[in-house]
Amino acid sequence: MQRPVCPLCLRPCSACWCAAVRPQVCSTELLILQHPQEAGHAKNTALLLQRCLPEAARIEVGELWDSATLAHWLHGDGKHSALLYPPSAPDPQLPLQPPPPLPGAWLHEPAQLRLVVLDGTWRKSRKMLYTNPLLQQLPRLALHTVPPGRYHIRKAQLPNQRSTFEACVLALAQLGALQPAQQQQLDQAFAHWLHLQPQPGGFFAALQQKRTHPDTTGYT
Repeated sequence: MQRPVCPLCLRPCSACWCAAVRPQVCSTELLILQHPQEAGHAKNTALLLQRCLPEAARIEVGELWDSATLAHWLHGDGKHSALLYPPSAPDPQLPLQPPPPLPGAWLHEPAQLRLVVLDGTWRKSRKMLYTNPLLQQLPRLALHTVPPGRYHIRKAQLPNQRSTFEACVLALAQLGALQPAQQQQLDQAFAHWLHLQPQPGGFFAALQQKRTHPDTTGYT
């Protein structure tokens, strides 16, 4: 018999994490471009982020988008779009155009800014960037400080990698789109969500090593 599934978090009712959600209002829009393999993944954090920022965060699942659709998402409403992605080392297999500089004036108008986030493993997010040239043309926002992460339920590829949820909250706080009290609420929501997840260890420890790397914006 199939286990009942929560229609909101899409997890079995016995593993429902809806109690962790703490909705907040945010002035900056988030466009989360999610790799298909992350959609529905039990340990992916993008859906939690969208539930906590229901009016600001939007998820589009895919790997390659036609230019007209992507251009409409990025520029159709007159907002400025910036890519939340760290400086990346050259990769001969997936070469990227150098991003344009981020205009400083954009940082003073968080309500007119859209953060574009690539939600997938480090390698898959790089491929998404490579196969969608319009994303390469966006200025990039880099995090000023990256505190120690708490996302230990999926294996990270690099020490400074953070979950999509963690990186986006840090970026929004950096922009002033979230107040300190809101950031604290979201940090608590993430901690509660982590507490509700199965923890690696025991028989599953070996299997954990074979799982893909975390959902990422490049910081995960």
